Amino acid sequence: MFKLFNWDEKMSIDKDVIDDQHKTMMMSANLLFESLSKGKSKDVIIGGINCLRNYILEHFDYEIAYMKKHNYPALEEHLKSHEEFLNKYEEFLKRVKSKEVSGELAVEIYSFISNWFISHIENENIRYHDFWKNKEA
Repeated sequence: MFKLFNWDEKMSIDKDVIDDQHKTMMMSANLLFESLSKGKSKDVIIGGINCLRNYILEHFDYEIAYMKKHNYPALEEHLKSHEEFLNKYEEFLKRVKSKEVSGELAVEIYSFISNWFISHIENENIRYHDFWKNKEA
């Protein structure tokens, strides 16, 4: 079984809407991981991938609009990280649609999503948390 995400307050950026979106994405990722670990049907896994994708897209749109509004200096870099994530995520969706989900593919999907979440939430988001905190001071 895959290790599930648990929200930790150190992940907070002190912006309730964005923190809530991160929590929702984590819950959706956990449901996907559970489906992968239990060998659920391809349709269930595709549904989980699409559900998480929808939450991610909604979050990215909100986050980027917020960054633009506040003139976040590393916006272009952040946009690039979103684009790279979405490209790889879409690749996984295509692979799942084209064949059965093997244990190897399930591990790849899990590793990619979990590594990205850790990097994005715990590293990149903390950078703009610090930016907003300094801006508000």
